[in-house]
Amino acid sequence: MAERTTLCERCGYRVRWDPETRAGPRVFYEDGECPSCGESFGDRAPVSARRGSKRR
Repeated sequence: MAERTTLCERCGYRVRWDPETRAGPRVFYEDGECPSCGESFGDRAPVSARRGSKRR
């Protein structure tokens, strides 16, 4: 699977991430949020963030 790009609807920040290697911003994988403005990506976030598997 190739690298993916997800665009933040609020600030326009492009998050580049790879679901196989988990390359990308930590806050995007753990919380499903934009690293720039903190807006939630909701259903466009990685599955691990949507499940809340790493939430504290």
